[in-house]
Amino acid sequence: MTGSKDAESRAFWRKNNPVAYGVLISILVLVGYAVVGFRTECAGSVCINNFQKFWGSEPNEVGDTLAGLFGALAFIWIIATVFLQSQELREQRKEFREQRLATQDMAKAMAAQATIFLDEQQSRQHTNAQQLFDEHLRSLILEIDRLSRQGIIWHFSNREIDFEFDNGGEVHTVLLSDYLDLSKPIDEVVRDFAIRVGGIHDRLWDYTRTSIDWRLPPKIDFVSRIEGRIQRIRAVERELSEAQKVRASRLNLDEIQRQLMRLQNTPELWDEVA
Repeated sequence: MTGSKDAESRAFWRKNNPVAYGVLISILVLVGYAVVGFRTECAGSVCINNFQKFWGSEPNEVGDTLAGLFGALAFIWIIATVFLQSQELREQRKEFREQRLATQDMAKAMAAQATIFLDEQQSRQHTNAQQLFDEHLRSLILEIDRLSRQGIIWHFSNREIDFEFDNGGEVHTVLLSDYLDLSKPIDEVVRDFAIRVGGIHDRLWDYTRTSIDWRLPPKIDFVSRIEGRIQRIRAVERELSEAQKVRASRLNLDEIQRQLMRLQNTPELWDEVA
């Protein structure tokens, strides 16, 4: 308790404390009045001090004296109050400034956290989009392979073809799946197919001109099914990161679609003509 009182006392008498100044000046004024009051004047053998004169004065003179004393004290405390309010206003401005800075720092921290959250969210979205993109690529290749094995097969021979008996001739079989190496990573499979798919049409065309007999597959609208797969890939591609978009551009999906459309639109290569 003693330490607390000493600390409060030091805080009260600290530098630039208007209340402390007011107390000190008020004490000085009271001391000054006391000094004047105890001053003694003698007339002959009779000595009397000013306090005795004061109490024996007329009421109006007592009132004037007290008015002067309390007026001086009031003036002192008015000035002390003004300085105290000014000091409090400075402290408030300082607190407001500190609060503003703290708020700004908090806003910056929240903005940084929001940026981190958005980056993480965007990273998750890109990761999910990449996974979905890879799955659509696999679906595209599997669709091409499935269509090929389900009936899109070309047979060519230098003799009449008889599947029940070996005619001794050489039969060349062409499938779209022949141009898919499913043992490779999916990107390589797609890129290789995009490069080689243009040769399918030319190879089939040459066989129809040089073979004695051939068996062509029935014409079906297989390209629309491939286009549907590619459209799904394109829809996901917009959600990819920039690096993954560059990767997607290297796959050359448009070339696959163009060459397959060219193949489907050549009637000489389908059973409807044969």
